Amino acid sequence: MTKLSYIIYLYIIVYFTQKLKRVGEKMKNGIKSKIIISSLVIISLLLISGCNLLKYNTKGNFNIKQSQKLCSEKKYDEALKNVDKFLQKYPNNTLANSQKGYILIASGKNEEGLVVLTDLAENHVASSTDLNNISWAYNNLHMYKLANRYADMCLKSGKATDVDYINKGNALHGLKKLDEAISYYDKALVKNPKSPLALWGKGLCLYEKKEFKECLVFFRQYLELGGDNNSASYYISKVYIELKDLNGGINEFKNLISKNPKDDSLYMSLGYMYFDQGDFNSAINCYDSIIKRSSDYADAYYEKSVCLVRLSKKDEACESLKMAIQYDEEYIYDAQDEPEFDPIRNYDKFKKLVEEVPAS
Repeated sequence: MTKLSYIIYLYIIVYFTQKLKRVGEKMKNGIKSKIIISSLVIISLLLISGCNLLKYNTKGNFNIKQSQKLCSEKKYDEALKNVDKFLQKYPNNTLANSQKGYILIASGKNEEGLVVLTDLAENHVASSTDLNNISWAYNNLHMYKLANRYADMCLKSGKATDVDYINKGNALHGLKKLDEAISYYDKALVKNPKSPLALWGKGLCLYEKKEFKECLVFFRQYLELGGDNNSASYYISKVYIELKDLNGGINEFKNLISKNPKDDSLYMSLGYMYFDQGDFNSAINCYDSIIKRSSDYADAYYEKSVCLVRLSKKDEACESLKMAIQYDEEYIYDAQDEPEFDPIRNYDKFKKLVEEVPAS
């Protein structure tokens, strides 16, 4: 705020003080004291409120569209650099601080984003979008009670969007209130029937409720709309295992692969299905398909090595495991504990691989 704002607040204080003086002259001492105390409380609140409101302002002309464009392209470092440059000149610009909080959370810096946005909230200048982003950050940090609290504040502060409902649903899901969570995902889907995040959230809740056939509908839609959470294919495979329908699962993944032939997670899940069916050669073909496209895909090498052990091809198994460890050294520890490797546990090549623990 400007100097004029300070003058207005001082005028209000002087006005109340004069009123107190006049009223006090007409009242008995006891009543007079109560009125003075009450009025002083009002004046104090005005002062506190005035100080808070004075912290943030709209000075400067922040280019929010440019920042949003950079964020949509996931160029968060560049977006943050631009907003920080603006804030050096106008440190208390509300919109710029709001955008900075969003950028930090979107780039995975949830705690830093919360510092910025909760300060806006505490100073009573946070928008419903800011409150929703605070909820989002707390969901990311698995602090679901706080996420739920800010989601409620967001929903009360303005017209809700599908994203607002999704954050509320995510908080309730984290609190294991699955039916309530589903009701908010449904509200999000009314707003946006093609919301991947709402479809994913509802599918996950239905899976945890063991409503397996129903959750498949939402996981399928999620993938068809381009959802990029690789866990979707994992849950689909788990559903078919729960339903004891491996053939159905294999056909499901073949169909999904025909629509998304470059999605490695689908080939991984199809490989798992073949493995559970005992068709180790077909599983290996799935992992080889991934390796041809992504030669550094450690998971594919590791799962292939397990299949090769089942086929009693210990030299090839060790070679594949060696490649897995080359691209992800954590697989040394996995192999040390994996019962699938028990048949070659005492084989020299295997022992050499798992005993070569990398230096920390």
